[in-house]
Amino acid sequence: MGTRSYIGVELPSGSIIAIYCHWDGYPEGVGDRLIHFYNDRSKVLELLRLGHISSLGVDIETTEAYHRDRGEEFHPARIMTLEEMSESWAEYCYKFTLEDQWEVKGLGSSKPWCCVEAAIDSEGILWDKVEDEEDDA
Repeated sequence: MGTRSYIGVELPSGSIIAIYCHWDGYPEGVGDRLIHFYNDRSKVLELLRLGHISSLGVDIETTEAYHRDRGEEFHPARIMTLEEMSESWAEYCYKFTLEDQWEVKGLGSSKPWCCVEAAIDSEGILWDKVEDEEDDA
């Protein structure tokens, strides 16, 4: 499914250097692959060197990168704010923390960052509750 996300690394300044990922950005997709297959800093940095990706594979070779695999223009990882990520219609941002753990945030939500495992196991942990207009009537 075309659920957009960003995958990044937290810098000592608190900033995030990230790449875009077009497909399967929800926690059970990209999030699950990150915690199982990209669980050390060297693998994460190797992933970021690909630039923007279409889909995240279980390793660098099976990840579909726009530039490497499609010959499209190279878009390198860059420092981005959560606001910039939200403006690109992405729904999630994943960051590999300074403590070498994966966290995720629902972009556009006021909910805080949480560990990816918790997001996979707990529906609604990433998004503010949205009331139906009918409930307000």
